[in-house]
Amino acid sequence: VGRSEFAARAANDALPMRDAFAVLFFVSIGMLFDPRSLVQVPMVIAAVMFVVIIVKPLAAMLTVRALGQPLSTAIPVGAAFSQVGEFSFILGTVALSLGLINDDGWNALVAASILSIGLNPYVYRWARRLSSGKITKTLPIVSSQRAEINPNHCILIGYGPVGKIVHRLLKERGVEITVIDLNLDTIRALHDMGTNALYGDVLRQGTLDEAGIATAGSLILSADIDDAVEVIRHARHLNPDLHVIARCAHLRDAQALRNAGANVVAAGEAEVGVALAEVVTAGDERACSVAAEHRESIRRSLYNGPIVPKVGSKSRAYKSYLGK
Repeated sequence: VGRSEFAARAANDALPMRDAFAVLFFVSIGMLFDPRSLVQVPMVIAAVMFVVIIVKPLAAMLTVRALGQPLSTAIPVGAAFSQVGEFSFILGTVALSLGLINDDGWNALVAASILSIGLNPYVYRWARRLSSGKITKTLPIVSSQRAEINPNHCILIGYGPVGKIVHRLLKERGVEITVIDLNLDTIRALHDMGTNALYGDVLRQGTLDEAGIATAGSLILSADIDDAVEVIRHARHLNPDLHVIARCAHLRDAQALRNAGANVVAAGEAEVGVALAEVVTAGDERACSVAAEHRESIRRSLYNGPIVPKVGSKSRAYKSYLGK
């Protein structure tokens, strides 16, 4: 699945299951714990904790250093291993069934797992401070600036009739396009055309990241998505410089999309009104500029304001498009 078109969708859909299994893991550990073991086998618990907190992290650190990584990497990696993982319980169960350990050893393992899991966040936090303080002062400082925006990259959500028109226009302008759609046949057809396409739901966490939203210049919602407001807010959070063009079916939804961060909103009701007005005035002999002003005045009245922001408020990505 990880190498198929379903990779991004499967990863996003599996996140809730991962959290659910993590909850079951911690609950099961709590049910296995016998508080009397703290009094009955304290030395065994102390020995297990020594292995988990000291020996195991040191072994991980030495392994990372042997692979040529700096201490700034080895210390946090070692600290991350300072707890009992799920696989330890599998080995413990097998050892108990084979008679390699007794009940006291099993209870010590459970008690050590709870203690190590509780201590691990503090150990890791201390390790991060240590690795970023004294040891890494001699290392070069890495820039914390965000990745550079590519104004020529556009993420297109939806490849229906509207999406196909937008895709064709963008392609004619030489724009790099990444299409997100929920139709697998569409994604495969786009791949055959040489277009970068992603099968996934934009409402799922991680889909926009996979498409490269952090460095994209623009986002176009060509499909009428129910939760478009949340999509725009999330996209704005990941990339504040993004130029967002959104589509909605009804005029009543246009303002909410603007408030969410859309630079331009196209409402189906308004555009149908403009198209009908053009049909009604088809025999008018006025100049093209006058006709364009007439269309704009209709849009203003329908949208209760201009649908295109002032030039000064446009994003850098959109300004680069204007210069093409």
